[in-house]
Amino acid sequence: HEATYLAWMDFSNYNLSHKELMDVLVNEAKLGFNDGEIFGEEGKMKMRINLALPRQKLAQALSQLKVIEKY
Repeated sequence: HEATYLAWMDFSNYNLSHKELMDVLVNEAKLGFNDGEIFGEEGKMKMRINLALPRQKLAQALSQLKVIEKY
């Protein structure tokens, strides 16, 4: 109860617009994050990930995220 299972991921260093980032994450990485833009301007180019899942599933998601490296 003193910790959180939500983490923020900052993608602002990638050469993508926010729309392009969403496209890559959904269509290439096959991942669904909480879009940071719903939290205001500070959330632009940021995604929120829920870490409350089995370790194997988290490892799989992080592996799928590697597709972003080409940007």
